[in-house]
Amino acid sequence: MYLLSKGADPTSAIEDLCDKRKMKKKPKVISMGEGQQVKAEAAISDCRVDGGWVILNNSHLSLE
Repeated sequence: MYLLSKGADPTSAIEDLCDKRKMKKKPKVISMGEGQQVKAEAAISDCRVDGGWVILNNSHLSLE
């Protein structure tokens, strides 16, 4: 888990790392916000089984 400062976006660096590691699947990228919780939970469940990675951008938007 990475906690970042405002304006930071490591998505492309993480995708590059996946390419360097020759991972079969790209990370699933979800921008959190209204209505994205179900999608995020499904992605996490899928990756828990398949061993993939999930990137949850803007997670502060899902706090209520």
